[in-house]
Formats: sequence, structure tokens, C-alpha cells
Amino acid sequence: IIGALNWGLVGLIQLDLVATLFGAGSTPARIVYVLVGLAGIYMLVRAFAVPRDPELGRS
Repeated sequence: IIGALNWGLVGLIQLDLVATLFGAGSTPARIVYVLVGLAGIYMLVRAFAVPRDPELGRS
């Protein structure tokens, strides 16, 4: 969500909110960017994962 909002602001009004809040190239900003990137990779993997059989999880 943070990444989507940030890129939306960059596209609409050329405002990098993460850099504005934490300072461009600062350690906290880099941490936010890395966490957003990891979340994106996680969601990409989940999007192509084979769904589990719902019957196996029921007792």
C-alpha cells in the first residue's frame, strides 16, 4: 500500500513521499524501499502459487 501510494504521488505530482518524510537516500528511506520491494516479491510469488485444496485444511 505504501509503495502504491508513493508511486501514485510520484506520477501525479512528482512527490516522493518517502524521501520527503525520511530524507532522500537516508537509511530509514532505504529500509522502507527495501520492505516495499520485499512485499512486492512476496505478493508476486503468492499471485502465481498453486492454491491449496480447501478440503485438506478442514477438520
